[in-house]
Amino acid sequence: MVVAALKPQDVQKLTVVKLRAELEKRKLDSSGTKPILVARMKEALEERDEEEEEGKGGKDADAKERVKSEEAEQTPATEEEDAKGNELETTTTTFENKEEETTTTTTTNDDEIMDPAPSVETDEDIDPAFDAHDDGANPIVKSNRLTNARKILRRNPYDATAWDVFFVEARGRPSVAKDVFEEILRYHPRCVNAWIAYAQNAMEKKDDEAVSEIFSRCLRDVLAPELWLVYVNYAKATNENGTTEEGARAIKAAFEYCVDHVGEDVESGKIWEEYVDFVKGVSPGFIAVHNP
Repeated sequence: MVVAALKPQDVQKLTVVKLRAELEKRKLDSSGTKPILVARMKEALEERDEEEEEGKGGKDADAKERVKSEEAEQTPATEEEDAKGNELETTTTTFENKEEETTTTTTTNDDEIMDPAPSVETDEDIDPAFDAHDDGANPIVKSNRLTNARKILRRNPYDATAWDVFFVEARGRPSVAKDVFEEILRYHPRCVNAWIAYAQNAMEKKDDEAVSEIFSRCLRDVLAPELWLVYVNYAKATNENGTTEEGARAIKAAFEYCVDHVGEDVESGKIWEEYVDFVKGVSPGFIAVHNP
């Protein structure tokens, strides 16, 4: 049974488990959320297709050269045919020179029409909602992939594939990740995946001050249980998982904060499960309510 090769357009349909398996098969990084995995897989498949296309083109060129050589050997020209050929070649060359002059003039005019330099940014097709600029506080990160993605986003600020490039770039370049995430959030301030990835990036750097600032900016405005779950797990990790009375009370307060804001959400089940597990595992005296 022949298994069809995976195509870039089919990547979005794969589950996270299958995406990671495909990436590991290719000895690529399999960490990250689904958008990051999808972008990484698409990039790998596109590179594979380009290499196959280049290889095919080289084989075709070699075949054509062999055919030409065989034809030249099989049909030797006579002196009379050579003379006629030279005459025809001279006439053709003269005609081609004239045609080339005409083409050059036409091409110049076409270039002037198709490539009007700076005025391209004012083209009516460009969506004014996206206008990448350096605001000083968060400079624009530059790379070939980001430049190409921004060109797409100027036409369509909601192109998910283009935004996925930003996630991949942030994951691969921790030193500039903050500026990349800030650029994403400038246009999509309620993007749950962006806030989660931003917070996790700061956690990996062990920058508790940055993590606190990120959560203070997003929690009240982005009432998504998956984001709040990241927050409460961070509270557990930074408070020794409740092994001290002070830590246990801090974690309990974080859980109460979560359920007060997203506890009625249909997707909040995981938060409630972890809250129950925490209460069962912690020392009762640490979180008991003391009456005055």
